[in-house]
Amino acid sequence: IRDRPIREKYDIAINFNMHSPFLVRFLAEKVVAEKKYTWIHNDIVTTGYNIAVLNKYLQCNDGFFAVSKQLQDEFINLLPEYRAKIKIAHNLIDRENILQQSKEFVPQEYTSCPKGYIKILTVGRLEEQKGYDIAIKVSSRLKSDGVMFRWFVIGSGTESPNLYRMVREYGVTEDFIFLGVRSNPYPYFKDCDIYVQSSRHEGYATTITEAKFFCKPIVMTDVAGAREQIEDGVTGQITTVSAEALYSSLKHLIADPDRQRKFIENLSETAYNEENSYLELFD
Repeated sequence: IRDRPIREKYDIAINFNMHSPFLVRFLAEKVVAEKKYTWIHNDIVTTGYNIAVLNKYLQCNDGFFAVSKQLQDEFINLLPEYRAKIKIAHNLIDRENILQQSKEFVPQEYTSCPKGYIKILTVGRLEEQKGYDIAIKVSSRLKSDGVMFRWFVIGSGTESPNLYRMVREYGVTEDFIFLGVRSNPYPYFKDCDIYVQSSRHEGYATTITEAKFFCKPIVMTDVAGAREQIEDGVTGQITTVSAEALYSSLKHLIADPDRQRKFIENLSETAYNEENSYLELFD
């Protein structure tokens, strides 16, 4: 941390990541601003983040924004003195732009899939948080069961070497396919058959909202925000964070086209209402 505060004085200063102790302290000690706000993007309980020890630095904040109700509730339970200062602020997503981008091309990786194979998609950083090791174990079991699928992954990250080694060890190099980074992932959303989120923890998974835009059958783990995004058994399936549970949930969905159609139909009837009233604070 710098020895002296930043000389400039700001109208508003924002810490966009409460899970960074450095940023929490920096905002408190080194930034001069009329108003200070902190965003909560990740699960507090599951990650074991000891935010209480930073309370003396949080006191400078005029408000807090949690990206899901679960994160809001966790924060209030840990630090009830800030109950009146916290609001829910879902991530802003440009739905119309996403739908337009999805029309730019048809993924070659999809068109080259063998006929009759189901196309599964997961998008996110290749990090421990996202549970790709869980997904690889699930793909191995599906393959052993004779399920015909290709599981595509878009993203990069520090776990890449471990995950690449793992697909070789589990014999799914042709079935669990890493596509790397894609500047436009939305054609992959548009043309996949099932979207899967295998995360160990989240705040409010933007990729789930994006998959919902395309009315895709969704299987996701029971992380923060999951039950605000998906109605279990109605617009998707929510499962516990384990390879066994994810395998069982995904296998049953693959084997049940009627259930897939039910999710698609229900999602198509679900209106997307972007809640952004909290932005009025920054006018």
